[in-house]
Amino acid sequence: ANLAQAARAAAGGNRSLALKYARDAVARDPSLADAFYFIGESYRALGEDGPAEEALRAMIRINPADYRPYLSLARICLKQKRLADAAVELRSCLYRQPEEIEALALLGDVYLALGFPEFGLELLKAANAIDPYDEAIDARLEKQAAAKEKRSISYVASRQGKTFHYPWCAHARKISEANLVRAATRSEFLKKKYLPCSLCSP
Repeated sequence: ANLAQAARAAAGGNRSLALKYARDAVARDPSLADAFYFIGESYRALGEDGPAEEALRAMIRINPADYRPYLSLARICLKQKRLADAAVELRSCLYRQPEEIEALALLGDVYLALGFPEFGLELLKAANAIDPYDEAIDARLEKQAAAKEKRSISYVASRQGKTFHYPWCAHARKISEANLVRAATRSEFLKKKYLPCSLCSP
C-alpha cells in the first residue's frame, strides 16, 4: 500500500509525501527496489543529491537489471559536472535499455563535451531515429551536424527512393531535379520513413 501511495504522491508532484511513503515501504520490506527508487528520485527532486545517490545505489544492489537508477544517477552526475561518471552511468543504463532515448541523447551530449564529436553525433542520431518527433534532440543534432560539417545542413532524397542524403553526397548528385525532395532536418525524412544513406551518414 505504501509503495502505491508513494507512486501517486510522486506522480502528483508531492515529493516530500512520496519520500515518506517510500520510507515506510522500505521499513516494512527492505527488498522493495521500487521503494528505493522513489526515495532516490524524491531526494533528487528535493535537491539532496547525497541521499538520492545512496538510495539509488541501494536499488541497484537489489535489482541491478533495472535501467532507471542508472539514468537518475547520471542526472545527478551531470548536475555536478562529473561528466566521466555520467558517461559510466549512462552506458550502464543503455546496456539494460538500449533504446532509452534520454540516455542516448545525454550520452551523446557528454561525449561531445568530452571531445568525442563522432561518438556524440552518432548517439544523437540514434536517439533521433528512435523518436524523430523529439524537437529538443533534433535541434541538438542539427547544431552538432552543422558544426561537424562546418556549413549549414540540409537533406535531400528522391521522391522514388527511401534514402535521404546530405546534398553533397555522391548518391544525392544522381537524383534528377524533378525527383528531388528537400528538408531542413533529418527528422522530416525519418517521419516519412526514409532511411539515412550509408555512404554520407546524415
